[in-house]
Formats: sequence, structure tokens, C-alpha cells
Amino acid sequence: MGKRKHSLPGRVSGRWTGSSRGIAFSATWWLVALLTLTTVIAFAPAINNGFTKWDDPLYVTENHHIRDLSYPTLESNFRSFLAGNYHPLTMVSLALDYRFWGSNPKGYHLTNVVLHVVNTLAVFGLIFLLTGSRELAVITALFFGIHPLHVESVAWVSARKDVLYASFYLGACISYVLWLKRGRLKAFYYAGALGLFLLSLLSKGMAVTLPVVLLLIDFHARRRVPLRKQLLEKAPFFLLSVVFGALAVAAQKEGGAVGNVLSIPAHERVLVACYGFLVYLFKALAPVKLSAFYPYPDGMARGLPLIFWIAPLLVAVIALGVYRSRLRGRGVMFGALFYLVNVVLVLQLIPVGRAITADRYTYVSYIGVGFVVALGCRYFMHGPQERHEGPRRAATAVLAVLCGILMLAARARCEVWKDNVSLWSDVIAKYPTAALAYKNRAITYRERGDYERATADVEQALSLDPNDAGALSNRGNLSYSKGNYEGALVDLGRAISLDPSIADAWNSRGAVRARLGRYEEALTDFDRAIELKPDFPDAYLNRANTYLALKRYERALAGCDAYIAWEPGDARGYFCRGIARFSIGDLAGADEDYGSALRIKPEFGHAYFFRSKVRAAMNQCEGALHDALQAQSLGYPVEQGYLVTLRKAAR
Repeated sequence: MGKRKHSLPGRVSGRWTGSSRGIAFSATWWLVALLTLTTVIAFAPAINNGFTKWDDPLYVTENHHIRDLSYPTLESNFRSFLAGNYHPLTMVSLALDYRFWGSNPKGYHLTNVVLHVVNTLAVFGLIFLLTGSRELAVITALFFGIHPLHVESVAWVSARKDVLYASFYLGACISYVLWLKRGRLKAFYYAGALGLFLLSLLSKGMAVTLPVVLLLIDFHARRRVPLRKQLLEKAPFFLLSVVFGALAVAAQKEGGAVGNVLSIPAHERVLVACYGFLVYLFKALAPVKLSAFYPYPDGMARGLPLIFWIAPLLVAVIALGVYRSRLRGRGVMFGALFYLVNVVLVLQLIPVGRAITADRYTYVSYIGVGFVVALGCRYFMHGPQERHEGPRRAATAVLAVLCGILMLAARARCEVWKDNVSLWSDVIAKYPTAALAYKNRAITYRERGDYERATADVEQALSLDPNDAGALSNRGNLSYSKGNYEGALVDLGRAISLDPSIADAWNSRGAVRARLGRYEEALTDFDRAIELKPDFPDAYLNRANTYLALKRYERALAGCDAYIAWEPGDARGYFCRGIARFSIGDLAGADEDYGSALRIKPEFGHAYFFRSKVRAAMNQCEGALHDALQAQSLGYPVEQGYLVTLRKAAR
């Protein structure tokens, strides 16, 4: 017998009748509709969620760069890092959301959910093209689409990079598979794969794994092409990976996210990596005790727990099983290697951050796990030979029940991400010694004016980590809010000494010093805050008010201009500039600024009173009287003598 030619599954030989084609087409679209519906049901609660205090201020709520879609701003995204990442396309997508939705979180969440649905359908398309099996494709896509561990990537606005890079990543894989089919559009599909890969890299650095995944696709497709030629075909992909890999490392170092590798022995990093590999596999099959933050186990300084030492042995057993599975086919090995390739970069071989694992790191890697699960389900339902109808229906029913459980779990997990308090309360319930959780929850309590709960959380955070500069800064802000200025100075000063890069701490200390009349010291702090964070509107406004107190009106004007440039919708900037303009005799300019402040905030009593003063100086007595009465009606303490004078002048 001659050698049998291998080709990609899905390229079916022979002829289909029109009827069979129609049935297959109809079945495919029913499955697409089913996938869309189940994924939307699983993640619909996320659409009504708010922002959190975990990176959302950095990416959206306090990020003024996304409020401008001009060319210079867009270009700056491609020339800079943010939060230890290089992902300019992600920032452009958030800027587009801001253009349509402003500060309404619903629009951002809706975009994430839509992208996740698209990704789920892309997983279906990729597996169907690879295997020609709708059954394998739909089970893999369901596993991906409704898995609770993917909630973090979808329900967290700051995880936009996950759902966005995955869209282009999967698109590149699909385009590559179509290129392998060698149709008329061969060159187009290759260029499409390369272009989509570039877009994926511009969305998140994790996309650097794609060239290896393309080799895995070759392996699964049983391509009879020398490895040297396969590598040569992918040379442009590997080149892009090297470039963007270097950018990712540079971004992580600049953001301070990469720990000191030499401070942790190599064998311990391997043990931690094996542990993470197993944890992600375990949670793929049993998604329990999910959390937004997984701290390192207590007592690691005294030595790693026993499970870490057992982990390499378990990984070796799994690896042996996967290797032996090749005798029955390449599917299990393909899925296992797909998982490994996409998770290996986040297994803490190079220490990054304070979490040992993170749900979001499974977003693309679980496609491989889902594929192996699909192979297992197919074997369970059909066996080596076709099973009888009864057992097959029972297996299908069990699979449907499991899907329902995953959907409900995903919906419940979306509710956890509803707001900042619910998110960190969930972390505290599971990890009571996680100082980060108390610190982040305290921010919202303070903003709500619930100083008692905020203080309790900050004190708990500091009892767990006395040298947490962020928690000290939070306690300093709380002390300032409660009028304890000396206590605030102590905490803020210590926070700055522990971490001089916290711009908020410098700004807060400047505000305390200004309140105490120590204006020159306050200006030094505001200058440092702005140096660290040039897009820090509050620091500009605080500095402008300090210049007003020192009667340096020209500098106050410049500070107000800077604040208004960042926050054109905030009445405070115009009010402050109105004072500065009035003080230098620019009455018309002051009148205009107070008018702008009142258009933004009609109940601004202070602005009415100060405009009254301006109009009185301009001999517009009727307008001045009207404004003074408006200020009084809004609770501003207007002296009766001033009103009497205006009434006489207005007659």
C-alpha cells in the first residue's frame, strides 16, 4: 500500500449533496447561536458593574490621555509604557470607549463582553477548521466561553488587554490555518496572520507565544514539511516576538513589576512554576475559591510548603501521560502543549508582582485545556466504537448540566466584580491576611465618607504590612479628612520615605502643609507630584490655590490653565482662575470664568457670590444683586450690609 496523504481535517474529499451541505450549514449556525447565547447569559451581569480601584483609575477613571483622540495623544500611546506594559492598541480601544461612553462604566463592560463573545466564536471556528468536528469545536468553545476563571478578564475593565489581544491572536491562528489549506488566497491569509499577530502584540505582550502555537498547528495537522522550512516560514513571526518581547521586559522593569530574580533561588522558582501549572489545571476542572488576588502562602520565608515540593513530580506524571497519548493521536499532546506555551510566561519563573497566580493568565491557555476536555467528552460519549443511543444521551445530559453549573458560577463571579467593596470583601473572605485587599477597600470607604470602616481597614492593612507605603498614604489622607493634620504629615512623610515614587502621597502632603499655612513647603511637594505624574490635575489645582494664597496671581493663572486643560468639565478650575483674574484686574475674564463654572455646576453658591463681586466692580449692580441673592439661596453666607448696598445702587 502507498503512503497515505495527510491534510488538515475539515478539507473533506468527495461530493456533498445540496441537502447535506444545507443541513451542515444549518447545524453550524445553530451552534454559533447557542454559543453566543450561553456566553452572553454567563457574562451579562458584568455589563452593569462599576469601576474598581484596582488599576481602573490608572487605565480609565484618572487617565486623561484616553479623553483625547487627537493624533499627538494617539501617537504618545505608541511611544510610552503604562503600568509596566506596552499595549498602545488597548489604550486606543479605551479612548474609543471614552469617546462614546465618557465615564459611564457600562460601555466599557459591554465592549469587554462583546469581545469575549467574539473570542468564543473564534475558538469554535479555529477548532472546527483544525479538526473538522463541530462536536469538538463546540465543547472547546463552551469551555472557553463560560468558564468562571475568565470572569476576571471580562468583568475587569483594566483587563481589556486580555480580550483584545486574544481576538487578534485567534484571528491570526485562523488565518494561518486557512493559509495551510493552500487556496487561491494563500498570500492574503499569510499576510493576514502576520498583520493580526502585530495587532495582538500591540494589545498585549503575551501574544509573543503565537509563533510556537503555529508550529503546534503544523504538528496537529501532520504537515509533511521539514522543520527547517516550517521555521523559515515563521521567521517574520519570531522576529516580531523578539522585538515585542524585549519591549515587554523593558516595560516591566520600568514599572517595577519584575522582582529581583537573583533574590529567589532557581530551584524555588521552578517549584513555584510547577505549583502554578498544577493550580491552573486544577481550577480548570474545579473552579473553586476564585479570587482577584492570590497571595503567596504564609510562611514562605521559612520554606516552601510540602505541596510545592510534590508539584514537580505531579507535573512529570502528567507530562509522561501526555507523551504516551501520542500513540492514540496528536490531539491530547496538541492541547497540552497549547496550554503550556500560553501559560509558561506567567508561572513566576521570573518573579512579577505580589500574586502567585491570577485568573486572567488562563484566558488563552485554557483553549488547550478545553480541547483536551472536548476529546475526553467525545470519548466518553462515543467510546472506541459508537455507543448506543441511551448512554450517549445520558452523557450529553450530564455535559449540559455541567455547562449550566459553569454558567451559574460565571454569573455569580461577575457579581463579585460589581464594585470595589464587593471585590475586595471577597478577597478578604478567602485570604484574611491579604493586606492589599484591606488597603484597596479602604479607599472606597474613605471616598464614601465612611471614615470608621476606612480607618479599620487601613489599620488592618498596616498590622499585616507595617511598611506598605500605599496604606500609610491612605491613613494620612484619612487623618487629613478628619482634621488630624499632624498625624497626616507623619504618615505621608513615612510613605514618601518608603516609596518616593507615589505622586499621590506628595500631593496629599502638600495639601496638608498648605492647610497649615506652610505654603513654600507645600509648593515643593506639589512640584514633585507633578514631576512624577505630569497628568495629575489635582496637584495643578492645589498648586494654583497655594499660589493664590501667596498672591502670586500669574503663576496661579498658569496652574488653573493646566488644570482646565486636563479637567475642562470641572467647575473648580474656572472658579480658581476667576479669582486669579479678578485679583489682577481682568474683570471680564473673571466674569467669564465664573459663568463657565456655573454652567457646569448651577448650584455653586461660591461662584455666584464671587461673580456678584466682579459685576459690582463693573457697575453692573442689578446683575450683582441677582447673583448675591442666588448665592444666599444656595446657602452661601452673604452679609446683609452687602445686599443693602447693592439694592441701593440698583435703584
